[in-house]
Amino acid sequence: MNHDLPNATGVRFFFESEEALEDFVWENLGEILNLNPIKRQHFTDKQVCDLLAVNENQQLTIIELKNSEDRYIVQQLTRYYDALLEERPFSEKIDYNRSIRLVAISPCFHKHNFVDRKHHALPFEFFSFEITRIDDGLYFELKNVDNGQVIKVRIPGQLEGSKVFSTVSEPIPNLKAPHPKPLQKFLEEISKEEQEKILYIRDKMLSFNEQMKEITEGTTILYGLKKGQNDIYRSSICGELFTRNFKDWSEKGLALWLPYPKLTGGGMSFCKPLVKNTVRIKVETSDWENIIRLSIIKSRRHWGAVNSHTPQEYMRIHTALTGSTKAISTLNDLLEVTLKNWQEEISSNNKPLMKKI
Repeated sequence: MNHDLPNATGVRFFFESEEALEDFVWENLGEILNLNPIKRQHFTDKQVCDLLAVNENQQLTIIELKNSEDRYIVQQLTRYYDALLEERPFSEKIDYNRSIRLVAISPCFHKHNFVDRKHHALPFEFFSFEITRIDDGLYFELKNVDNGQVIKVRIPGQLEGSKVFSTVSEPIPNLKAPHPKPLQKFLEEISKEEQEKILYIRDKMLSFNEQMKEITEGTTILYGLKKGQNDIYRSSICGELFTRNFKDWSEKGLALWLPYPKLTGGGMSFCKPLVKNTVRIKVETSDWENIIRLSIIKSRRHWGAVNSHTPQEYMRIHTALTGSTKAISTLNDLLEVTLKNWQEEISSNNKPLMKKI
């Protein structure tokens, strides 16, 4: 991700979360893309579109926002396009006889995005963004990837220094470090596509914060807050890659530590207010884009699933516990929610944390 700024201090600015990016773009749609807002976080066919907007001719624009590189933007926009044509919401404001614009806004674009777009029948517009400091303050710079045109929008002074933006003054660590032996073995026994997915998850967790450490315990690789040089805080685990070996077969997978209601003898405690717990949630996926189920695991020693949810079901639980309306439909969404929750848990426990992305 390119967050470098052209200034003497070397300080880099970036959005604290994808939700903060969405807030800013939503509030500035007119200035950024000359569009009028219609709806944000619109549910359609069990999916969530980030932003819907129209121009002066009521032409619909579907906007997908990413706060970090993502390989499947074209596929997401295609599904939204199909669902919205079928549903045709806000027809009093949108002229569905006009072509629909498909817009992706991201700090950078993976090469697969361009390959997918090249061989697709629908037109897609890619815009990269960065936050830069000029003499009179911070600016949001949006660049059309195809023609190089740049639009600059002044960021209000009251947002500078707020939790909406974070800064770092040193480079992101080089994540091409040697893989620990359990990880090498883990990678050797899965497909190339799955290898890319696992390495992406690993890199994103390790680059989130300089105090995020990777340790191994037998066939399990744990990621959490550094405790000394060779350990992590057991109360501050973020995620893990696991291998379960049986007599005739083995299972490899990913578990993330996420908010969940307290478990009681009779199941979940849904008393009001909800009591938040942090539990291991095993992620079951069919591919990089789609999450099938989220299985709630009681403990690291007991793999029996206490409960199982679809991403939409868990999103409702997560909203009730945290107040966040962040859509959770892809593995990247889930990973972002995990890291944000991890940061909040560390902060609430008064453990040192300096966020880096």
